[in-house]
Amino acid sequence: GVDVAYDCVGKVSLEASLDSLRVRGLLVSFGGASGAPAAIEVATLNAKGSLYLTRPSLAAHTRTVEEYQQRAAGVLAAVAEGIIQPRVWRRYPLAEVARAHRDLEQGLSEGALVLTA
Repeated sequence: GVDVAYDCVGKVSLEASLDSLRVRGLLVSFGGASGAPAAIEVATLNAKGSLYLTRPSLAAHTRTVEEYQQRAAGVLAAVAEGIIQPRVWRRYPLAEVARAHRDLEQGLSEGALVLTA
């Protein structure tokens, strides 16, 4: 199993992500592209090897303007250093914002969608 699994898909993949972990592994569930993940019984985490589970939210990690600015600066610095390499899947003119939303909602994207002026 793996030390950490990051699950951005949600409903259809959460169980497989849990099953991919080693004993005392960590699952970070942060997305819901396929729908909200189902509730997990605490006993399930124990039965699968004393697993850890977290569901972080942006709001919990940016509670103040100062914290938001600090975290944003960290992300931008990581991009500048090449640690984070954004993957732009498709660019849409602003006039096609409805199409961009449809593509996103239908799970067609394979990276970021960017709106251009």
